[in-house]
Amino acid sequence: MKTLLVFGASITHGIGGEQGGWVDKLKNWLHQEMADVHGAGLQCAVYELGVIGNTTRDIVGRFEVETLARIEQKDPKNTYILFSAGTNDSKASSKPDNYLYTPDEFATNAQAFIRLAKEYANHVWCVGLVPVDQAKVHPKRNPLTGGTSYFENQRIHRFEEALALACKTEKIPCITLFDTAPTDWTKQYLTADGMHPNDAGHQWIFEQVRPKLRTIVGPKK
Repeated sequence: MKTLLVFGASITHGIGGEQGGWVDKLKNWLHQEMADVHGAGLQCAVYELGVIGNTTRDIVGRFEVETLARIEQKDPKNTYILFSAGTNDSKASSKPDNYLYTPDEFATNAQAFIRLAKEYANHVWCVGLVPVDQAKVHPKRNPLTGGTSYFENQRIHRFEEALALACKTEKIPCITLFDTAPTDWTKQYLTADGMHPNDAGHQWIFEQVRPKLRTIVGPKK
């Protein structure tokens, strides 16, 4: 049995995707591959482990509990882990300059996750960050708590660069997204909240990640 665990925050959870988020699309694709005549007998459990509002430190804190609940025993050869977070780490809270973390602190937390993941999986990847519509999220008011957050594209880009550097240090792949996002990303690929991808946005992220996951199902025959 192969197991794919995808850790992250609200975008990983699929917020904004009326027909499922990018992780749901990965799961559907893998199920289709397994149902194909050439995939007969292949099994892969896919778990979406995105928690809305999580920072990387939050994810590190719940990693082992979440992982051990989904694998019967350590089997690094057949365990695959994706990490996709960082936008929440980049934000400022209450005031535009009251940042939660610096890029270096984020990189340290990302490396802590990667090192934990390596204890359980031989196959670990990180997925980068996507732009936001800054006019809508600087500031962004939380309708549940009334709190205010501030998200900046320049800062999000720096955090993706910090993630890529952490991956390079840990010698794992990083699927960067920010610089390759479609030029009309904020107009055509985001929901009205200016933060989360819509169906088209989740589809685009899925298409960037899918080639890396080909290693799970093997080449199409």
